[in-house]
Amino acid sequence: MCEGARIAFEMARLLESQGQEVNLLAVIDTWVIENTQNQKLWKVYYYSVRLRQLLRQPWRAKIAMAKTAFRNRLKWWLGQESAPPKSEWIHTYWPGDDFVPSRVRAKIVIFKAPKQPFYYHNDELMGWGSRTETGVGIEIIPNGRHRLMLREPHVSELASALSKVLARLHPGPAEPHLMENEKESANETTVSR
Repeated sequence: MCEGARIAFEMARLLESQGQEVNLLAVIDTWVIENTQNQKLWKVYYYSVRLRQLLRQPWRAKIAMAKTAFRNRLKWWLGQESAPPKSEWIHTYWPGDDFVPSRVRAKIVIFKAPKQPFYYHNDELMGWGSRTETGVGIEIIPNGRHRLMLREPHVSELASALSKVLARLHPGPAEPHLMENEKESANETTVSR
């Protein structure tokens, strides 16, 4: 999930580059960062969050922030200061037309919440389609929300969906020696953070 998905992707890429086989890369409600957000809509989101944060501040803090912003802008308009440099993180989100994404052979399965943020491009595969040679599977966690996906009760839905995907990839032999109550506990999945 989140930054962990990028780390897992890079681990899969490195393992494959060393001749290892990666059967599954499970991604939990995480978009590929590069070129998946509409820059104009992202700015609407970003500035609306900043405005809400500003409105929660006490009046003294609001006035101090406004004075600082006005003073900095005035210096820039008068040519007393150069324009602030563009931050390098912008190139992470929007790297340009010459960007070529890394790919893996592993199948990617995305476990995602049904509703996605409005500022992303309309992409069911959340940007991961360009990152694999073998396709992307989608598992919707019906009641899931991004920030709550790894918490109860949503984590139980996630664990169930992940178990089903793993069972499809690696069907196990029948276990007739287990008694009925042992079968029930063997089928339960517990996930913790």
